[in-house]
Amino acid sequence: MRESVTATHGPAGREARAQVRPRGLFRRALHGARKLVSSVSARRQSLSIIVAIGFVLSVVLVPGGTTGGVTAAPAYGPLANLTVNDMVVGGANIYAATSDGVFSNKADGTSTTWTPMSIGLPGGAINALAFESTSQRLFAVAPAGLYVVNIGTPAWNVSPVAVPPSGSFTTISMYGPRIAYLGTTTGAILKVDVTTSTSIVISSTGRTTAISALVRVGDVLVVGDQNSLWECSVGADTCVIPVSASGNPYPLDGAVTRFGTIQGTLFAGTYADGILRRRAGSWGAIPGNITDHVTSLYTTSSGMTIAATSDGRTVVKQSPWDPSTDGNFVWTPKGTALPETRALVPASSKAIWAGTLSGPYLLYTDGTPAAEISDVGVVATLTTTVTLTPGPTGTPAPTGTPEPTATKTSTMTKTPTATATPSPTATSTLPTRVPAAAAPMVKTRIPSGGGVTIAGDGLASVSIPGGAFTSAVDVAFVPVARPDAPGIVRFGSTITYSQVRIALSDTNVLNDPPSGQHPEEASFLAVAGTPYDVRIADAATGRELRAVPKSVELGIVYRLEDLPRGTSEFGVFLGRWDELANKWIPLPTTQDPEHRLLHAPLTSPSIVAVLVQAPFVVPTSDGNRYVPMTSQPLSVPMVDGIAAAGGFQWTGLPIAPPTESGTQLFQNVRLDIDPATGTATIGNLGSEYVAASGMTFAETPDEGSSDQRRYFAETGRYVSFGFLAYYDAIGGDSLLGQPVTPEVVEGDNLAQYFAKGKVLFDRATGVVRISPLGEAFLKLSVPVAPSAEPAP
Repeated sequence: MRESVTATHGPAGREARAQVRPRGLFRRALHGARKLVSSVSARRQSLSIIVAIGFVLSVVLVPGGTTGGVTAAPAYGPLANLTVNDMVVGGANIYAATSDGVFSNKADGTSTTWTPMSIGLPGGAINALAFESTSQRLFAVAPAGLYVVNIGTPAWNVSPVAVPPSGSFTTISMYGPRIAYLGTTTGAILKVDVTTSTSIVISSTGRTTAISALVRVGDVLVVGDQNSLWECSVGADTCVIPVSASGNPYPLDGAVTRFGTIQGTLFAGTYADGILRRRAGSWGAIPGNITDHVTSLYTTSSGMTIAATSDGRTVVKQSPWDPSTDGNFVWTPKGTALPETRALVPASSKAIWAGTLSGPYLLYTDGTPAAEISDVGVVATLTTTVTLTPGPTGTPAPTGTPEPTATKTSTMTKTPTATATPSPTATSTLPTRVPAAAAPMVKTRIPSGGGVTIAGDGLASVSIPGGAFTSAVDVAFVPVARPDAPGIVRFGSTITYSQVRIALSDTNVLNDPPSGQHPEEASFLAVAGTPYDVRIADAATGRELRAVPKSVELGIVYRLEDLPRGTSEFGVFLGRWDELANKWIPLPTTQDPEHRLLHAPLTSPSIVAVLVQAPFVVPTSDGNRYVPMTSQPLSVPMVDGIAAAGGFQWTGLPIAPPTESGTQLFQNVRLDIDPATGTATIGNLGSEYVAASGMTFAETPDEGSSDQRRYFAETGRYVSFGFLAYYDAIGGDSLLGQPVTPEVVEGDNLAQYFAKGKVLFDRATGVVRISPLGEAFLKLSVPVAPSAEPAP
């Protein structure tokens, strides 16, 4: 028997839904099937029986009505009676943690079938989920343990070491493919290495309130509990709140619900304090804060979506936000009168998944008619009568206002519309770039309606929205091979790729005037992981496109092992290589630290990569320092000597290990340790190089000095014009010493040697600068092998 039902999903909420549930024979059959089992776990096993009954009886599933101008599809069948505690997207699927196990569905919202996947899980609630994209594993947090399943395998396995130290588990946050942090109801935090099955309790805060959300960024673990936000350093497997830290913990009137980031800014949704953001290590309310309970949120590269709940009903709202202007959030309703919502996940550019106390909902933000979220295992065929609000046809509604449409009563049979999946095409006209490819080129034909291309290594994607192009395009996506391991950045290292030379670092800071900046405060821009070449061509003509009329969405997964030593996740962002300027251009990036995922809009096909500000100097376990870029050690006195000598801008980077006598060679100079004081000063490398290379010059007679030239009687040399201006500007004798040669022609340039270094006039640019005399001196002697990298 099929029923034709008129229903509007509005403020009546649960009551309205109860009116449209299947009645009669199916309801009695469903009740009888459920009576076959008495426990939660047994009921889960009987779902197949229920599904079979529903299918045989041709169960009618009724779509939801309009919710504030947005079509919402509620759940029916067994999922309608379950609370959704968490939802995550992994690959093409979405996974829901419910009050009775885990279920999966297609992430894009094109399927109405939820598949139970609870074999091996304990009966009862699953509190949280985490998807690890590198290993393609899904982690489920039950109150008494952590469970893991490899995607594609049927059964879960319990982690033998992930046992709550006290209380029960509440939440999870993955830190790369190996480490999971688990929060508990008693405030304890458990760190689990999921690859070696080891765990350690790291919390030493004395706090005893239940943890509701946490995320690690770099060496900082950010924790939300029932009445505060707090942070601790976890670099040494401890979690201690600094005693002197102001505003840590940050007191709240309710629990923290979710974390999210917009272009590196971390936000927290809370149950009683609206939305907070972290700035300069401190938390505070956003401008134009929310007064409702924020029960969930997610962020994109340009804004935020929240579940604002009041009196048990949720309104889903969205707002753009531009970090550069630091403007207010201006909220637009995208779905109203939902049950209390605990999880929000984007399904596509036009739809949002909402996990509620009454099952999963799907919000269509473009007015597309909803295909309901069906009973478990049942593919829906609809026969419904829908009554909509009268109004003029075809007139777009103002944002946030219920869309007026013509009165329409229709009976329709509908199956979920399948979204076209772009497939590789052999007819693509894009040329294949073979040199320097790290993985095979992926070429995908994307129709004008939009689609997604995924790189061959599975760690990057480009999403093209519908309407970005008026006709089909071919998209090529190539991972570009690096000369070293992804986490290693050598000085001057480049990739020659398809006649383009790509720098793996930007060390132009070394060309700045000497500033006295301490070496441990200096940093450079580094490429972390694999660069990707993204190219787009018109499918009909084969013409490559240099720009796109509508931004495409770039997504890249960053792995912790790909980050250069000493870097933090706080600093990662996406960038594109500018072939004309020969430099990396940052892109406005949204960071999802829980999934190690970066998103950014891309307005032109480019070579793209994950970028990070990396330190030149990192500490070592013996208390000294190390320069990964040149693989050389530094003692603490040498580090202080670099700062006294003007910073790396003057000395350059170390290019050889220290000698037994305490001297060390740098790109531009040599530093010597004074045995009496233990301090490092600039040595007379210039004088020694001139002698070692056999250069001899007659003494220059003193013809007097002027503003444009100065005579140094101690060495019998003049310093003139641009060299003199530079000599005075950088501190003269303290950094360069006395001139030991006259001006000499070297190729197309003009140079002059001083006791401590060499200055060069570049005729092409008209710039006077320090010259890498240390590198030249090293070539006169036996080459020095890089030092073995010390342990952190």
